[in-house]
Amino acid sequence: DMRRCQEVPYKLYQARDYSRLSQFICKPENYRHLLVSDWAKTDMYQYWRAANEYLTVSLPQALTKDNSSNTNNNRSLTTAIVSDRLELLLSAGKFMQEMAAYTAAQSVYQAGIDLAERFTTSTISSTKHYARLLTALASSHQDTGRYAEALPLFERGLQVLKAVGRPQEDSSETAPTDYPERGEDLATLLLSYAVLSRKRGLYDVADAHLTNALALLKRMHGERHESVAEIYNEQGRLKQTTGDYNGAELFFKKALSIRQAVFGEVHPKVAQSLKDLGDLCLLASKYDASWGYLNKAQDLYEQTFGVMHPLYAETLQSKGTASRAQGLWKDAETYYLEAIQIQRKALGSDHPDLSLTLCDIGNLYLRQNIYDKAHSVFAEAKSITASVLGTKHIDYAVILANIASLHQKQKQYDMALPLFQSSLEIFTSVYGKRHLDIASTCLNIAGVSQKLGRLSEALPYYYQALRCLLKLMGPKHSYVAVIFNDLALLYYKLNETAKAEFMYNKAFTAYKCVFGLMHPSTAQVFFNAGNYYKQMHSQHQALECFKEAHSIWSQMLGPNHEKTQKAKDQVDQLQDTTYKIDNTTPPHDLFALVVQ
Repeated sequence: DMRRCQEVPYKLYQARDYSRLSQFICKPENYRHLLVSDWAKTDMYQYWRAANEYLTVSLPQALTKDNSSNTNNNRSLTTAIVSDRLELLLSAGKFMQEMAAYTAAQSVYQAGIDLAERFTTSTISSTKHYARLLTALASSHQDTGRYAEALPLFERGLQVLKAVGRPQEDSSETAPTDYPERGEDLATLLLSYAVLSRKRGLYDVADAHLTNALALLKRMHGERHESVAEIYNEQGRLKQTTGDYNGAELFFKKALSIRQAVFGEVHPKVAQSLKDLGDLCLLASKYDASWGYLNKAQDLYEQTFGVMHPLYAETLQSKGTASRAQGLWKDAETYYLEAIQIQRKALGSDHPDLSLTLCDIGNLYLRQNIYDKAHSVFAEAKSITASVLGTKHIDYAVILANIASLHQKQKQYDMALPLFQSSLEIFTSVYGKRHLDIASTCLNIAGVSQKLGRLSEALPYYYQALRCLLKLMGPKHSYVAVIFNDLALLYYKLNETAKAEFMYNKAFTAYKCVFGLMHPSTAQVFFNAGNYYKQMHSQHQALECFKEAHSIWSQMLGPNHEKTQKAKDQVDQLQDTTYKIDNTTPPHDLFALVVQ
């Protein structure tokens, strides 16, 4: 199929059969195959240019005939040419968007919208292409972080689709007979709208759009359909974003089951579901399960696309992150470097996906204190993102935060703080007041402020993050537990011991609720509490907390992980016979509270 998709357009182009050329390259299954070939970029642009010029000349000629002779044949000719050109512009825009040529893609989509607006009142074909082009342009703005521009386009698309045949998404009538794809197009738009809402932190809005799309698709296709699986997959991502890992796993497994039933065991969509499950298990620190899913996904991508495909590279990127989380530095670097090599070959050296992988390997170098390499890859990622997406995009804000973390690790706090603040400004301008990225950046600013000795300045950032997360996630979430833990440390430094112990207790409760006792994050709270007791000269309680942290990390991360070794050092130090043990118990024994 891939070889045919590469040979056929070349032969049609050489034969100057531009009509059939335009029809061939407009099919999504064809141009997706062309994405992975070495010469795809240059040749595909050439093919589209030729097909577009042909249709540009043919359209005025058809319009002239249509005006001079009002026959059905001439009107059909005009409709067919308009439809072909709209389909060509839509496919060309999608190709350019996938290749990260966002400005070119948006220009192409807009040209299609302008053309479609001339014919939407006269033909259903133009109307459906109009709606699809609006959705595509909105998605392109979404990719470039211009959410404010995407929103009205989605709304216009909804209005267009609801007006066709006057069916509503909650009606049993799915589409007029001359527009059978109307229901599918409406569901696609609702799905894209839901993704936008999720990225903006409007989780209830996203859930409502997904629920409407799912109901519509089930009436059209039943439960066992790929479009239904797409909705389940996005519902899984929504649950994952909000920290409901069990709910996310349920939806991802539903999507996987449908795709296996529809496509069989060997298919890229099945691989996508397996990768999603692998990434989810990684977030939940279920490393064995994560590796199982990722290995299966990698095998399927290799069977279906080969090893030089961007999706294969994404799986390698996930395996690199899994290795990094387990402290397997060398393995992580190998996976990341292989992914980068594939992305440079398949996508070019100026693609946002490459930028994300560079950030991942940069964070790996940062963890290993290899600062020169970290700085180099962060700088390249920053250059790519600024060039392709601009300096107001959320990806650019993420890179600024990564560079700030690099300065923070090198104790260059005065250089880190303004970068974190710039990152926060971008996030706030894009998201508004409440989003996970805003909460995370507030925590980073609070941490750096502490390092600069500005303890009182750190408090409002912690509470801004806490208010944001309580609104988005509720009180029983791991991120909320992190803030309680950090506030405990800050109040300890401010000599407000009662507030410190209260916050430690809140952190323990949150971590136990979300993860249970046997989780690396819970172990971190034990470790922090151990340091607290040690500073309070309550050595017995400190020793018990360090032992718990060591036991959990040893089982979850392995005996050679840096955190496991760090806890072991504290245990050995406190068990040393030369170290005087003070069995004085403070008024509130946090360790006892946890055991209880």
